[in-house]
Amino acid sequence: MSKKFFTLVQTIQKKHPLLSQENIARTLLITKGIHYKNQHSFPDHFSHYELLFTAKKISPLSVLTLLNQQSPFQLLDTGNSNEHVLLYDGEFLEIIQDYEQRLFDFKNHQDPFYFYVEEINGDLVLKLNPVQLCDFFQSTKGEMPCAFCFRNDMVQRFRNISAEELVKTILKEEKKRDNCEMLKSIDELSIITGSYKDNEEYISEICLLVESLKKYIRPDLRVVIGSHEGTSKSTFQKFKEAGVTTFAFPIEMIDDSVRKIRMKNRKGLVPMDVLRKDIESAHALFGDSGVIIRLIAGMGDKLDATFENHVAEVASLGTAGPLWNINIYMPFTHYHWNVFQKKQPYTLEYLFTYMEIINKYVPQDRQMRFKISP
Repeated sequence: MSKKFFTLVQTIQKKHPLLSQENIARTLLITKGIHYKNQHSFPDHFSHYELLFTAKKISPLSVLTLLNQQSPFQLLDTGNSNEHVLLYDGEFLEIIQDYEQRLFDFKNHQDPFYFYVEEINGDLVLKLNPVQLCDFFQSTKGEMPCAFCFRNDMVQRFRNISAEELVKTILKEEKKRDNCEMLKSIDELSIITGSYKDNEEYISEICLLVESLKKYIRPDLRVVIGSHEGTSKSTFQKFKEAGVTTFAFPIEMIDDSVRKIRMKNRKGLVPMDVLRKDIESAHALFGDSGVIIRLIAGMGDKLDATFENHVAEVASLGTAGPLWNINIYMPFTHYHWNVFQKKQPYTLEYLFTYMEIINKYVPQDRQMRFKISP
């Protein structure tokens, strides 16, 4: 392993003893990207390339990052199509495999309402996306890229579809493809949505989707849904009766002052104190592995006692506490990339401190699908 990289990791660990080499390496790779053939993840206003690869000595989980000509990490071809050399500051770091570049073409106005994704643990997940318009981002300056959906052409791109129409579409296509065999083989059904006009519509539409597809999927299947807003015990009960096994809370930020700016919608801010009670209600019904807490590091949370207290209290629920899914706030459009270059929204020190707080209260086996931590 690169002496320069090993020395850097040791220096960081002395300051942040709760971080592992994997924590540090993944953070560096994700934030700094990869230099490969002088390519750029944002070659024009309509394209976005992201990278997926496996560096087993650094992390057993695949790494998702960007092409960056200024990165100290560099890839070199070996001559074998499925093998590349990873360097750090010119020194050998590791042989990596399963390198893949994914292209998102923003000129394509036909985003799928449902699609299959193979997760980094090998699970096949069917994701449904029936309501794509979201009103959480309301700018006084008019249409601007959304911090969450990262699109600046939402009105032109996105359409909504009802649960009934989506079910008909899925069954028609899946029967035509292989008589629903692929549908029967999935490991998880995940429903991601934008904003419904009210809670009643959200409940009825989600329940209809789950109940309509239950007969075509395995009875023991993991069914994940989520909402940006707090909900009630009775709502959780309705979802569970419909077949939902897991409820994800896209909290994104813990600091209410930041959430008020970033997540203001037509119903107003749902304070963290309220959300924490909602998490307790969901945890009591769905259990330790039936609740996911989603956060985005780098959105502006103050890493103070309030932040630590919320993390500690939620992590202490039940026997093992909920699962946690934490990402880094990253640019996903040409516009955002330029914004990040002019004013970086966070520092590496901030991310390391953020992870150290998470690691202090959340056991590693409760950290699910981390991008910055195992």
